Amino acid sequence: GQCLNGCGRDGDCGAGQFCEDDKCVPFGGGGPGPVSCDRNEQCRVGEFCAPEGRCRVGCRPGTCPRAQTCDPQTGRCSGAAAPPDAGPSADAGPDNTFQLTCSLSLQGHGVDGLQVRADGLLQVQLEPDLPAVIVWERVDSPGQTDSVIWGEAADREQPVAFQRVGEYWLRASAQVDGHVEHCELRVSGRAPARGTWIELAWDGDRDLDLHLVPIANQEPCEGDQNCAQNQLRRFECNQNYCSRRFSSRDGRDGDCWARNPNPLWADVNDASSNPHYLGDVARGAGTENITLGTLIAGWNYRLALQAWGEEPNNASLKIFTNGRSVYEGAVLRIAPATPNAWLYLGRLSAAGFVEVHEMSASYPRN
Repeated sequence: GQCLNGCGRDGDCGAGQFCEDDKCVPFGGGGPGPVSCDRNEQCRVGEFCAPEGRCRVGCRPGTCPRAQTCDPQTGRCSGAAAPPDAGPSADAGPDNTFQLTCSLSLQGHGVDGLQVRADGLLQVQLEPDLPAVIVWERVDSPGQTDSVIWGEAADREQPVAFQRVGEYWLRASAQVDGHVEHCELRVSGRAPARGTWIELAWDGDRDLDLHLVPIANQEPCEGDQNCAQNQLRRFECNQNYCSRRFSSRDGRDGDCWARNPNPLWADVNDASSNPHYLGDVARGAGTENITLGTLIAGWNYRLALQAWGEEPNNASLKIFTNGRSVYEGAVLRIAPATPNAWLYLGRLSAAGFVEVHEMSASYPRN
């Protein structure tokens, strides 16, 4: 009943490996079957029986591309054409041998990475050009979670976007008359080059909500009673300035979260001073983001998460400003929602990030 690393077919393994007994095994190494041999059939896929009687990585007769022959001494495909009277070998490969090339582009330009949540386009080229069925899959991604957003494929073009900052490993499989070839890409998910990018990511089946509330240095206070709108429970005193509380949905300076994704904080006419919430996830592993163009000098931006459900899991917080990492904290173990449903993560300002990591049953205070 445990999930283990493994494989179900050769295509699940990397270059130079094949799937044997649910495990990726290097060509010529380990596993059942003789290493010594007297004919090719005793060797694994991708190997041949060398003259010294041992299985080595290399070709067999009939497995090289067209117009090339397999040297039985070295196991290498040569550029020489096969003799016209050469008959087919018993282990000859399919007639539709082809090669694949994978690429990623953004607005028509080839790239090796994408800004998170930007729309990229994966493409496959076949040589020679044969009618093929193309399937893309995620081999690995940050946190080993399914943080790839797949669009609707058209012919050999697959729209794609990434939810998390980090490294991704993607693979395309092309099938022609039962013969399958693969090509792979390792690409980066990058934080936006401008502005502040906040990323809350978690594993397991959980609903976590990311919250961001500013403390503007505009109305000093020593207690809640000093705040003008305290009677309506709209303002409270935090860090000696009046501010709205977590989970608030009304007015300026309100909490930026799933139910208030675009609050007005500073200049109504300046979008960079106001936040934007992305990616509410209510079930499964997830990623939620908040982006903010400008961190106003003198303001503190309070970050918290609210947990739902009783299954413990792991979460992480990352913050980037102008594409550079400001904070990448250790993995957080999120306990059942009761009795403490809130985790006060910390305060962000133009000077950096200050950890708090305080748990509470109700919304956090400073």
